[in-house]
Amino acid sequence: MSSEIPSNVVVSPSKAHKALFSAMRNKNTSSVDFVKFAKRSMRILAEDALAEFNTQTVEIETPCGPFQGTAMMDPTKIC
Repeated sequence: MSSEIPSNVVVSPSKAHKALFSAMRNKNTSSVDFVKFAKRSMRILAEDALAEFNTQTVEIETPCGPFQGTAMMDPTKIC
């Protein structure tokens, strides 16, 4: 079996995952802490997944003047 990551797989760049997974795997981690670490890990993964969607450049007006920003894809139109 190949150990190469397929081109359609994105690996999370978050360094927090290693620490979170270590804490979750620790036999001394309580159930309450396990749930807390798992939820944090899932939030990070969800943010990383959302960051993979297309964005578009938008002009917005700020109190200091115009600014070229970025708009995320409308989450209601994902599926």
